[in-house]
Amino acid sequence: MASFSPVIGKVFGIDVQLHWSFLLLLLFSLYVSLASGSLYLFIIIVLLFACVFMHELAHSLTAKRNGLKIRKIVLLPIGGASEIANADSMSPELEFRVAIVGPLMSIFLGLLFGIFAAIAPAGIFRQLFQFLFLLNILLGVFNILPGFPLDGGRVLRGYLRKKKSYIDATKATVKVGNAFIVLFMIFTFAYVAAEPSYSFFYKEFIVLWDFVIAMYLYGGAKAEMQSAYIRE
Repeated sequence: MASFSPVIGKVFGIDVQLHWSFLLLLLFSLYVSLASGSLYLFIIIVLLFACVFMHELAHSLTAKRNGLKIRKIVLLPIGGASEIANADSMSPELEFRVAIVGPLMSIFLGLLFGIFAAIAPAGIFRQLFQFLFLLNILLGVFNILPGFPLDGGRVLRGYLRKKKSYIDATKATVKVGNAFIVLFMIFTFAYVAAEPSYSFFYKEFIVLWDFVIAMYLYGGAKAEMQSAYIRE
């Protein structure tokens, strides 16, 4: 499916690639918007694209200013990836800075949209700003969670590398991430069990969705551990 993820432009000399899943989301939102006679959903998805792009651009520019080469930025619906050619050469301090700046950008954008929502008159623009406020805060908080492949995992490893080797810091971060996954699923089951107003099918959807997120985190942690062993 990589061939269906086109390069849509170049910013500061960095190729920007739209992942096929984001491309499908854009096309689906456009279809729904045209069918309903309102472009509101499509505009939200385009703004989501812009927010994810700013998150990843913050990573890439920080890395580039410190002498690292950026192969490309890949944008996905729930985040993105800045592919750094010589990422293994990053010092612990640089890995920390490159990782933390993305969530900080998302939180900054969220607060900015929150200010716009507070001063905007009641109506569709206030609703849009409120949605973008919530979206960016969630994007920032989710990415700062301490586990791979999230930014929080790299932040934690960058901090641990001040006292540990690269592979030991990676192992410790993976353990923290896996513990978080277990707690996350325990919380999910407890939440749906304690909520009487949800239907059985809606509870199933919540559990299934959170399980997909958990598997995404577990798979990312496993891949990062394998990469650390190869580097070692």
